Amino acid sequence: MGILVPAIKNSLFDSIPEIRASASKALGRLSFGLGIDHSQEMLGWIREHMMEQNTSSAEKSGAAQGFAEMISCHGKEYFELHIKEVIKLAQDERSYIRESYRGVLVFLPSSFEHYIDYLSMLVPIMIEGLADEVDEVRKVSMRNVKICIKQFGKTSPNNLVVPVMRMMFSTDFKVRESSSILMFQLVKELENDVIKAEPTYID
Repeated sequence: MGILVPAIKNSLFDSIPEIRASASKALGRLSFGLGIDHSQEMLGWIREHMMEQNTSSAEKSGAAQGFAEMISCHGKEYFELHIKEVIKLAQDERSYIRESYRGVLVFLPSSFEHYIDYLSMLVPIMIEGLADEVDEVRKVSMRNVKICIKQFGKTSPNNLVVPVMRMMFSTDFKVRESSSILMFQLVKELENDVIKAEPTYID
């Protein structure tokens, strides 16, 4: 453990996304194996990094991905406890905190198998970020919704269409513009299935 944990921590902030992803998966598996009580120190260490202001994009992304894996590996009850923290801090008054915790939402769809059950609660939070005054927060919020559309647009369209359509009539022009782009992407996802389902005619 004395060798393994430092190695994972170091790889979590690597400049190569694939290495960060592997380290995050390893961190999640290690946390699951150790159990909740013995994982709190590691979770606290990641949380400290997410609360820091002057970190690189690789460090922000690695911390967010590691946090996502750790809160996803202990079941629904543990996830629900920590997703409340994510939602609260995704709306924090400090922009670097908002960016960090919205970054967690980028990785949760692939790390938590029951994520689809929380779409209706989380999508409005993501779309709210499209009106953020800070460009980096808007970018990560757009990435959040695009990932959800790509991954869940076909299986749970109602949980996506309603909040996106509502935001298309927002008073904020940035939200209207971004929501229109997202709606187009969602329609394209659904349209592809319709086209594939149409019969092919041979002359």
